[in-house]
Amino acid sequence: MNIRDVKALIESKVMTKTDLCALAAGFVGLELSSTNQGVHLTSNLGKYEIAGDFLRALKNANFSLTHRLDGVTTLCDENTQNVVPGWVPSCIWNFVEKNGKKELELSLYASLEVDQSKRGIVLLPRVYGTYVSACDRLPQERVFNVVAKYSIFAHPIVIDIAIGKGSTTVHWHQIGLSGIRQIHRLFLEFGRDNPKFSYLRGSNISPFSFSKQDGMFLPEEFQPDLFSLWQEELKKFKTSL
Repeated sequence: MNIRDVKALIESKVMTKTDLCALAAGFVGLELSSTNQGVHLTSNLGKYEIAGDFLRALKNANFSLTHRLDGVTTLCDENTQNVVPGWVPSCIWNFVEKNGKKELELSLYASLEVDQSKRGIVLLPRVYGTYVSACDRLPQERVFNVVAKYSIFAHPIVIDIAIGKGSTTVHWHQIGLSGIRQIHRLFLEFGRDNPKFSYLRGSNISPFSFSKQDGMFLPEEFQPDLFSLWQEELKKFKTSL
């Protein structure tokens, strides 16, 4: 197989983070609903009105609901938060009136992240209100825990994340991708961490195809082809000097 054919083969097999997250979502019976600022979300895992039994369950878990004088309603996680020097904990959801109606409702999703240390895609809790939402992971995890205990209709992924103490993982082997790796990690292996290779990779005269695609992944069965391609490209580069 010549260099052009190998390039074409690898280009057809390269996968993005979005590709991987879509496969993981599909594996657990969900869809990839949106990608916003690098955050990949599953389809909705349930909407819960902050009232009745659900509100009581939240209060039992040390959440408070306050109706402020400015018309804003605030749900706050009153539990101990992770404190990061220089940062204020983000543990509240604010709700305002829209079109004459104030919707006190929480929508649950899972965000998907590549985690090579866990060899797969990790699903993490995401909880959105209708105006301002908590950003910290711990309050969102606590809402998942409340839903898992409170609702007999809780989505299985909500329960899995609660059981998993804040996350659940779809492993590479479960979606037929055992051994998949990021291309830039493969290049580091190819160059044996030689800084000269890294310098050449980042230069305008780099001969190495695909080596600058840091967000790309390649299944294991095609990795030897990529190594062979880089070896041939390096050989041609040396000859041209």
